[in-house]
This record gives sequence, structure tokens and C-alpha cells, in this order.
Amino acid sequence: MSCGFEMNDIEPTPVARSTTAALLHAMPAILLILGYLWLAAIGLAWVLSQTLFGGALWALVVCLLVFCGAALLITIRFVPRALAAERYPD
Repeated sequence: MSCGFEMNDIEPTPVARSTTAALLHAMPAILLILGYLWLAAIGLAWVLSQTLFGGALWALVVCLLVFCGAALLITIRFVPRALAAERYPD
């Protein structure tokens, strides 16, 4: 005897996680990806100042300002997206 629908016809609605739970779930990925990003930005600034400008302090400061500014912008844009991806899994 059929009641008109099958059990597989009902799709479960995804439940949004709280912001705290999403942050806890996304924290390892955020730390890993952004840790490598900041390491690359600082390393690239040091390498450029050493090779192109002979290790001048002003060149290191300028390179750090440029690359760390870009890394900060990427960080600001990445964290809310990572939280949204963990909060709403679909």
C-alpha cells in the first residue's frame, strides 16, 4: 500500500551552523592556507630585497608594505567566505 510519496522524495533541508561552530570547523583550513600565504608574502619580500637591492633595509620595508598589504586584503576577503562555506554546506 502506497501513501503517495516515497521516503526518498523528501529532501532534508540543510540547517545552518552557528557562527561559532562554523569558525571552529573552518579554523584549521583558515590557519593553514593563510599561514602559507603570509609566509610566502614575507619570504618573497625578503628575497626581492636581498637579490634586487642588495639587502637594503628600505627595500625590505617597501616590499613588506606591498606584499603584506596584498596578503591582508586576501585575508580579509578569504575568512568570511570560509565561514560562509562552513555555515551553509550546500
